[in-house]
Amino acid sequence: MPSLKPSRIIFTYALVSVLWVLFSDNAAAFLFSASPSALLWANTLKGWFYVAVISCLLWVLLQRFEAQSAQQSQALKESESRYRSVVENISDVYYRSDTAGNLIMISPSAQKLLGFQSSEQLLGRSVASFWANPEDRTTFLQAMRRTGEVRDYEVYLKREDSLPIIVSTSSKFYYDDSGFFAGIEGIFRDITARKQTEEALRQSMERLQGIFDTSPSAIFLVDSDGRIGLANNRMVELFGFTQEELTGKPYLHLVASEHQNQGRQAMLQLMDGQIDHVSLERIYQRANGSLFWGHLAGRRLTGNDGLEGLVGIITDITERKSAEDALKTTHKLTNSILDSIPSAIIALDGEGRITHFNLRAQTLSHAKLSEALGAPLSTVLPQLPIGALDLETARRQCSTLHLEKTAIPTGEGMRLMDILVYPLDGEEVRRMVVIIEDVTERTRLEEMMVQSEKMTSVGGLAAGMAHEINNPLSGILQGAQVVVNRLTTNSPATLQIAQEIGCDLPVMRAFLEKRGIMKLIEGMREAAERAAHIVAGMLEFSRKSGSAHVPADVNALLDRAVELCASDYDLKKSYDFRNIPITRDYTPNLPPVPCSVTQIQQVLMNLLRNAAQSMPAKTPDAPPPAITLRTRLEKALVRIEVEDNGMGIDEATRRKIFEPFFTTKAVGEGTGLGLSVSYFIVTSNHKGTLEVESTPGKGSKFILSLPIGNSSD
Repeated sequence: MPSLKPSRIIFTYALVSVLWVLFSDNAAAFLFSASPSALLWANTLKGWFYVAVISCLLWVLLQRFEAQSAQQSQALKESESRYRSVVENISDVYYRSDTAGNLIMISPSAQKLLGFQSSEQLLGRSVASFWANPEDRTTFLQAMRRTGEVRDYEVYLKREDSLPIIVSTSSKFYYDDSGFFAGIEGIFRDITARKQTEEALRQSMERLQGIFDTSPSAIFLVDSDGRIGLANNRMVELFGFTQEELTGKPYLHLVASEHQNQGRQAMLQLMDGQIDHVSLERIYQRANGSLFWGHLAGRRLTGNDGLEGLVGIITDITERKSAEDALKTTHKLTNSILDSIPSAIIALDGEGRITHFNLRAQTLSHAKLSEALGAPLSTVLPQLPIGALDLETARRQCSTLHLEKTAIPTGEGMRLMDILVYPLDGEEVRRMVVIIEDVTERTRLEEMMVQSEKMTSVGGLAAGMAHEINNPLSGILQGAQVVVNRLTTNSPATLQIAQEIGCDLPVMRAFLEKRGIMKLIEGMREAAERAAHIVAGMLEFSRKSGSAHVPADVNALLDRAVELCASDYDLKKSYDFRNIPITRDYTPNLPPVPCSVTQIQQVLMNLLRNAAQSMPAKTPDAPPPAITLRTRLEKALVRIEVEDNGMGIDEATRRKIFEPFFTTKAVGEGTGLGLSVSYFIVTSNHKGTLEVESTPGKGSKFILSLPIGNSSD
């Protein structure tokens, strides 16, 4: 409905009156000009008609104005009601002050905000009394006077209980109907919590900025195009670029060429969302071209609109990589040293599981390193005479376990081992170390040294005894020979004396034969010769040979020794040496060995004789006798082996077999000097070695080693 005002009504009335006057008089004069009386009546009627029309028009207009006024009044009431409802229910505070700065209107929300019981307590109070800092109100009013209003102006107020609050106000001057200044009105809201949050956020950002700027690691942001958007101070220091040079620089330009493809792939995967983070090590390049190792921790940054970029942290790990390389080198060197040690070295953790297993231990156990690590010792080396209880006892008591010369089966046969188990000091959980040393060769060497020392001392004794016995023995032999000579030969002196005393020589000789005196004298001579032979052996045992050493073919020496043994009367008498199968396993083209041919031949014959003499002791169900002759070249030595399949010898006999006068033969069958003399010929005269390996019931093997470069003493 259009709005009607009194001015419009007056304008409408004046317009209609003018139109009526202008047109009605002219129309009446034109129509009734012939009759003055009719014209009079027409003018009279025209006047009343004008009055009636105008009255109706005015009535209609007044009715419409009254209806419109009533409607506007109702709308105003409704507007005021809505306005009051809004003011009373808004969370923000509406206020109005008069020209003196006193509150004349304020919304109920102010009482809770300012700590009052009711709004009436606020009305009439000076607005300035609520300001925490009066000088701030002066600044506020100055801002109001410049523009007539302020928007989102922050003010510090104080509550009734003096607690400070922060509000944001939008205020303006308002004027009365006459246009005069009437006061200030506006709205303010409590932003204390928001400001506290902003302050906390600001402090947090300051802390983050401090961390960002002082971080020992380089921190940077990369946009979706792969360019650096932000970098901290450490990034500048680490790479040697300025902030301006880093900003906008492609990140991949900082990566060393050999790692750029890897870096590009990782960046694409992050940006495509295939992965959300990376943690890797790579080489970077500084502004001056130098390289360094860095650890990159990168993560994808996403927002409401998707990918925002990447954040990365680079830590300089050059020193760590150098230390790792040095540690790897040291570890490798340590492993090489441990693997080069001929002893098996095994480390065990607190539960008795293997943590280190060197190369010798792998060889001893026939187990790979991967199989041994983490396994119990008893599983990997079950042949060790050490159980879990022994290890636990040693660990608990912090004691050392030492087993000497323990026989352990290996792939090389039974070997003598020294086993040492001890805990490591300075550890909360005591780890154990097991050292297994093969002392088989050392034990043999020790035995040889003991044997050599024993032989040396016995040799001196034998030399003295031989010289002392040799003189009376020579007298006995010479006397026996003279007695036999004088009794059996018809020398002139014998015949003359027989005639002088009247002795019949044939009768006397017959008597001596009948009484066996000649046999007794022959027995004495044979016994003396046997004793002389023993004395000669003792002298040979006690002195070095004076014969020159000449290069000799070892294979030929063996063949010659076999021939001599085959023609030896004693061997043929007791053993048919020629019927013993002899297997020759010779290495061809052996280098000549400097030696005394007669002495080495004597040694070989002794070994062959012993091999032949060991055969009859075998049981009937044993295989037929056999001797194997073997030659080998080992470094600077020629190795000669004489092996039989006789009954063998036990360990106690083996230890004494090279001692002088030691024999296992029956009384009268041997002097016990053959092997001892052979031992001295080899060790003293030729600087070689003579050993024996034997297993009871499986035969014996004598091993003679002669140096190729030996020379005569």
